[in-house]
This record gives sequence, C-alpha cells and structure tokens, in this order.
Amino acid sequence: MKNRFFSAALVAICLVIFAACGKEQPVAPEPDTIRGNEFVARIPLAVGNKWVYSETTLDPSGAIVNTRPHTIEIVREFTDGTQQWFVARETLGQSSAENSVANINGAQYTRNPVDSLPLLYLRFPDSSSNSFNMELPVPGLVGFSDTVVDVPCTISPMSSIVRVPVGQFFAFEYTAAQVKVTLKNGLIVTLPNLVFYLSDQGLVKFIEYGSFQGKQYVSSIRELTDITIR
Repeated sequence: MKNRFFSAALVAICLVIFAACGKEQPVAPEPDTIRGNEFVARIPLAVGNKWVYSETTLDPSGAIVNTRPHTIEIVREFTDGTQQWFVARETLGQSSAENSVANINGAQYTRNPVDSLPLLYLRFPDSSSNSFNMELPVPGLVGFSDTVVDVPCTISPMSSIVRVPVGQFFAFEYTAAQVKVTLKNGLIVTLPNLVFYLSDQGLVKFIEYGSFQGKQYVSSIRELTDITIR
C-alpha cells in the first residue's frame, strides 16, 4: 500500500513538471540600446582608441571568398606647428601600415605620404552641405609621384540605425562614387564605389562594390565587432 502511494505521488509530480515545461515561459526582452548621437558623426582621436572589424570578401555570385580581421588603432600623437596629429595603425590580416590623421574644422584629414600636405578624408555632417570631394593619394609606380584623386562623396541628410556585430548605432550614410584614374605612365586605375556609415564613435560599416561582366556586385563588407574609445 505504501509503495502504491509512493508510485502514484511520483506520477503526479512528473505530470506537473511535464505540464509546466510544456507551457511557454515569458522571457523578458533584452535591452536594444542604440549607441551614439542621432545628430552627430565624427572619428574621435585619442591614443588607445581602437576599432576592430570583420572583413568579408565575396565573389560575383555572392559566395564568401574569405573573412579576416581588420583593425585600426591610434598608437601615438605628435604636433606639427600648432596642429596635433595622431598616428593610426591599420592591420589587415598579417599586414600593417601607419597613417597620420587629424580632425580640423569639422573634418578629418590625412597626410600625403609624398609631401606631408593635409588631404581631406571625411567631412563630418553639418547643415551647410551634404557633399564633398574626398582627396585620396594613389601610389605611383617607380619614377612617378603619387596622384591625388578627388572622389565625389555624398552624406545622407539624416542618420539611420545601423546594426553591426558589436551593436546598433545612429550613423550617417556616405556614398563615394566610382572613379577612374589615369596615372602618368598611362595606366588606368579604377577606384571602387563605396558606401559606409559614420557614427559619433567612428566608422561602423563599409560596403565595397566591384563590377563583373558589366554588373555591379558587393565585393566586400567590413563590420565593427569591437570598439575602444578613450
């Protein structure tokens, strides 16, 4: 009799547990924070600032060719005259290169590696204009100096919400036009069309377009996976 009572009680307990497991349990939603300022975009410069991206290369069919880390870190600073400059180390896979950058009058400039003259890289969004020319040095071949190319860029009038692996950001969309450059030796170089997104914590996403048989396709995507801002 005692064993029968124990067996019946055990069955009842199992039924209660099964019923409870069968019911959908309410789950509190995770906070969906959007980082940054909805009305401001810039690239903050301070030694120790670091942006880590995942860069994926694709072929014309959309298949992934490879994925590798892409890191930009501010490693030191220096002063030239009265202007403060920062050295950004960019690492792609196993290769690294350094470039000098400065924020001047609402824009970011780089130094031309040939003559150290400032070149406009990005103009930060403001109410005066939503377009500018990005000045890019195209390395020359042996015996030829670099060629500085003006790349027309447009900025979206308002920010949008951009989702990347590290989270969501308010960011302004930039579109850089495809430009063909003829170097001094006659060689023609095509700079790709780019779309990228700038928040007040830096660049969060890049999309590069290639062309194949007269059609445009996404050739690479770079998305922010980690960020350190001092």
